[in-house]
Amino acid sequence: MYFELKRLAEIQAHLPSILEQEFKINDFVSNSSVRELDNLFGKFIPDIWVGIESQYVDKLYRDAYYNYYGSKLNAYQRDCIRLSFFDGPVSLEDFRSEEGAAKLQSIYKGFVVIRPTAPKVIGRNVLHPTIFKKDRPQLVTTAVFSSSVNGIKLTIEGFPHSSQDAEFMVCAETTVWSIMEYFSNRYPDYESTLPKKIHSLLSASSIERQVPSTGLTALQISFALKELGFGVKLYVASDDLKEQAEIQDIIRIYVESGIPVVTAIRNKTGVSHVLNIVGRTDFISPLVDIPTLTLSQGGRIFNYYSQEAKYLVIDDNLPAYSLISLEDPACNYTGTVWKDCKICAVIAPLHKRIYMEAIRAKELAILHLKTLDRLTKLPNLAIRVLLSSSRSFKHSISINPDLEVVHKTIINNLNMPKFVWIAETGTRESFAVGKATGMLLMDATEPKKTEILARFLENTYLGKIDGIVGEYNIPLRPFRIHQNLKSY
Repeated sequence: MYFELKRLAEIQAHLPSILEQEFKINDFVSNSSVRELDNLFGKFIPDIWVGIESQYVDKLYRDAYYNYYGSKLNAYQRDCIRLSFFDGPVSLEDFRSEEGAAKLQSIYKGFVVIRPTAPKVIGRNVLHPTIFKKDRPQLVTTAVFSSSVNGIKLTIEGFPHSSQDAEFMVCAETTVWSIMEYFSNRYPDYESTLPKKIHSLLSASSIERQVPSTGLTALQISFALKELGFGVKLYVASDDLKEQAEIQDIIRIYVESGIPVVTAIRNKTGVSHVLNIVGRTDFISPLVDIPTLTLSQGGRIFNYYSQEAKYLVIDDNLPAYSLISLEDPACNYTGTVWKDCKICAVIAPLHKRIYMEAIRAKELAILHLKTLDRLTKLPNLAIRVLLSSSRSFKHSISINPDLEVVHKTIINNLNMPKFVWIAETGTRESFAVGKATGMLLMDATEPKKTEILARFLENTYLGKIDGIVGEYNIPLRPFRIHQNLKSY
């Protein structure tokens, strides 16, 4: 293995010769590969330094090589190039001292593997969201990944990404792979999965060969994720405006919950594609002043998710964290063939112990507000529904600076399942500054029952204290909302 350091601009100037030297790629194909790499690097912040490793053994590409490319007449190289990115100047001496290693970790921005599958040469990569230029804060679900660069162990937060090679891995396989790579690095319940295993899972139920890949349907992706350990929930929608609004709301709820969702898009000309939605930008507009429901005593309920935002996608045709509009999910594609693409299916890879899904959680929260309003007139409220592990939720409550010790003690003493649905309520003004005024807690393991775990609303607590269920007068001031996404 050979390692050297250069500024990113220097590497861009020599990309054709690098590809020719390492992969024996001819000039015509090399130009397409260079355009793909330049499109990625052009979105980076300035002053990026790069560590270049040649003869790099990449697990994802080797899986494709041994199961497909190695059996072709034309010779494909077995090894890859890996580029490691740093936000500022680095030297070889930094890789040979404790102080240097600490410096490298503080400015490490991730890596990109370049594979010999021209013109689609961008392979496995994990990039920190802050390596990309952006005009507003972004909230992303990320995991921590480890790598060793020139002998130094480094970690990076990000979401795994790869371009498709158009033969062994197309959009469906890269989507499933990135989901599994994310979950395996974040939770011990899951294992990293390579494309060959995905093909093997589907071969028993298919009447055609899996390789070369022609893609997977939403049903096949759902089946693969179910076989890989998830309690999958599949949602489908037509082009009907009401159905589109409903499925977009489902995406918003799951993404806010920190769950990456597999999203299939298509149009009437036959174009179809699959991508992962992994986060959103900070809201662009305030809550829409149109209620989704009027209660019996006149109070109006607003949807927190009516605030406009762009959503971040892991799309194998685009750089990681590219932005889309849910109304126009193919907005990054310029060809007329992509015109009028709509979301046709959403696959939520839920933990197998989550039995209540998003639509039911939202319905239950609204049902409880309706019931309560018949007893006590509720004011105008916006509602924010999201899912959380009880461990993350209790940690968030414990460090919330706006809650009193009494609130923290009550919630931490509640007997909760592994996952809970949270319905935070607030005014349009409170949510505008990231604060709620009340909350409902729902058992994510109960798909049918209408009981809730607890409620803080209008200075009243309904739930258990010392094992006794009751309604207690406990004042509550606006408090910081629970956040599963990380802000960058």
